[in-house]
Amino acid sequence: MTATTAQQLQTIARLWPDLHDALDTADRISRSVQRDPIQPPPPARAAVARTRGERLVWADRARRIEQARQDSADTRRRHATGSGRTAIRAALWLSGRVDGRSGPFRPRSTAWSAG
Repeated sequence: MTATTAQQLQTIARLWPDLHDALDTADRISRSVQRDPIQPPPPARAAVARTRGERLVWADRARRIEQARQDSADTRRRHATGSGRTAIRAALWLSGRVDGRSGPFRPRSTAWSAG
């Protein structure tokens, strides 16, 4: 038996408060457990690396910039704004936290795990 559009809309209307609560809960938890994104190094003036030491410094700088970019774009990171903020994503993110999946998070405390 397939649900009619009216039945589907009625189901959504009944579940709406729960969906909204899931978004709020995920936003609140993400603020407390998610570590801040890695910050890229401050801008520097371009220069020609003339020595091995200077080349190593610039290579390290490029590595840190790329690491910060990847960390900011990590799909396991919860974003409280933007078009990707859906109840489904909130539920999946919360499920991952409960399951203890790795990601850009602070380690779970035993109090959080027991609750």
